[in-house]
Amino acid sequence: MLEFVQTLGWGKPRLCEYTGQLFCSSCHTNEIAVLSARVLHHWDFFTQHPVSQLAKSYLDSIHDQPMLCVSAVNPNLFSKVPALLQITGVRKRIGAMLPYVRCPFRMSIYRGLASRRYLLESNDFFALRDLIDLSKGPFAVLPVMVDTVLRKIMGHITEQCLVCCAVGVPCNARQACDDPSSLIFPFQEGVIERCRSCKSGFHKPCFRKIRSCPCGQPLKQDGQKGVSTSASLKIDNELSSAVNLLGTKSDSSSTMRFLSGFFSKARQEKLSGPKDSDTTILMGSLPSTSL
Repeated sequence: MLEFVQTLGWGKPRLCEYTGQLFCSSCHTNEIAVLSARVLHHWDFFTQHPVSQLAKSYLDSIHDQPMLCVSAVNPNLFSKVPALLQITGVRKRIGAMLPYVRCPFRMSIYRGLASRRYLLESNDFFALRDLIDLSKGPFAVLPVMVDTVLRKIMGHITEQCLVCCAVGVPCNARQACDDPSSLIFPFQEGVIERCRSCKSGFHKPCFRKIRSCPCGQPLKQDGQKGVSTSASLKIDNELSSAVNLLGTKSDSSSTMRFLSGFFSKARQEKLSGPKDSDTTILMGSLPSTSL
């Protein structure tokens, strides 16, 4: 029986660390591979795991496919790997700019990236080879690649192409603008300020100089607005408390007239003083018991 098993190639079963199943020595030749689960959970590229031929073939087929969603599996990986967070931020900026490329330059970008054109999408799906490349640290190619693509698209829209540059608008500060020739583009949210009312764009230095938007909306700092609002609320609360203590049920205008007359009368009595000191009755001299 033992000779029959050895003739068929059977022997001690071998464990595939990708599928968790046992295979014979014919289907498991002790080939090793980097496991995506170990990468996403432990950022482990150095431990090679024995896998079956079937698993090895599958891992090789998805090596270049963007099938690994980092935020869905292990969001904490972004804080542990700064390069991964940087790449994700650059991809989001590229995804915000790409819709404004309205000329054949877009096709040249696709041809340049070839099978990696998924890097132009603003998501956090990566291929296994992207993560392996990031594990090389300063020798990684991926950060240089996406930064180059970002600079080329930015320069094309803002400086080179008249068709794509048409999406830019002048600063709404108008005559108060320091650089009227510098247009504002929709994807420059980090370097511009917007009016809360009409959503018009301003250069940040221009936004700090002017006091109001051309639409008429005052451009105040949040701190000043908060102080004035809290002060007015405090005054309103104090006035409401005074009205409640007096027990009045009249409208606001009669209440203000009543309070004005009351305090003016009190000031007059204080200035004139009592006419007859003998007829003055102090509150402490009243009897404590009621009839």
